[in-house]
Amino acid sequence: MVQGSECFVFKGTYDKNKIRLIAVNENNQMQIAYCKKNFPDVELVYCGSIEECLSEVMQGKADGTIINTLRTELVTGNTKYKGLSCVQLKGDDSRCFGVNEDNTELILILNRGLRIIGASFGMESSYKYMEKFYIPNFGDFFLKNINIFLPMLLLVVGGIILLLAVSLHRKAIQVSEKETHIRQVQTLNEELNELRRKADAANEAKTKFLYDMSHDIRTPMNAILGFTGLMEKNLDNPEILRDELGKVKLSGEYLLTLINNMLEIARIDSGKEELNEVFVDLEDETYSVIPVFEQEIQRQNLTVTKEIHVRNRYIYADRQGSRLL
Repeated sequence: MVQGSECFVFKGTYDKNKIRLIAVNENNQMQIAYCKKNFPDVELVYCGSIEECLSEVMQGKADGTIINTLRTELVTGNTKYKGLSCVQLKGDDSRCFGVNEDNTELILILNRGLRIIGASFGMESSYKYMEKFYIPNFGDFFLKNINIFLPMLLLVVGGIILLLAVSLHRKAIQVSEKETHIRQVQTLNEELNELRRKADAANEAKTKFLYDMSHDIRTPMNAILGFTGLMEKNLDNPEILRDELGKVKLSGEYLLTLINNMLEIARIDSGKEELNEVFVDLEDETYSVIPVFEQEIQRQNLTVTKEIHVRNRYIYADRQGSRLL
């Protein structure tokens, strides 16, 4: 009435002549009948389900078991039974039932029905139940379609690695830029501190210079006042007047040099300081500044001894600077 095909499930190498034990489902009478018919000399190992039969084969307690061809997915698609193989057995597994030959009406009805549904009705009707024989889990589904999932997985992993690499690269760039910025700020702070130190030193130098100038200005001023007093006392002596007048002139020039030197500070700050180099006689310049201090020396009851030893008497120099020195 119904025809089908069976497969032999085994572990290792299939050899029909070496089959001694076959695991069968004690609840499946058709499986038991098929084994007794096609393997009459084989001992049957009875199990509670087809899963237990497959487990017996996996553990080596049975040489194999019989399953319908429609259920081979239970073995080939399940990683639990990895290592088991299937081979289709020769011949069809026909399913039929007997009818009393005297019951003519029943025989006619059955034959008419079989002609209407066709010989392949049983197999075609079984296909819609195939997916219920075994529902694969995700692992089995993944392994079965590994050729599809593996490239996708590699692509995803590669993408993640690329994103991580880009993220790490950007982070490294940010860290490098931050370190560069910190170094630039430190360098700028050091430059600012150096500029401030120089500015403080320059201000201190100018303060000291102005203090010294204010002190030095009093010397030629006192000389001028002193020589003027002497001139008033010797108005009737032209020779003394001429000498004192010359000393007043020298003191005035020295005072002018000091004042000009103070004004040079502004030109130094603006970067416009220039040297005015002229021909200078060092002995004359030295002698010319002595009268400036003569009054101060006499006031303190001191004596000046003039003794000059110059290796290079005539030079080119800035007269104002050399006279100040």
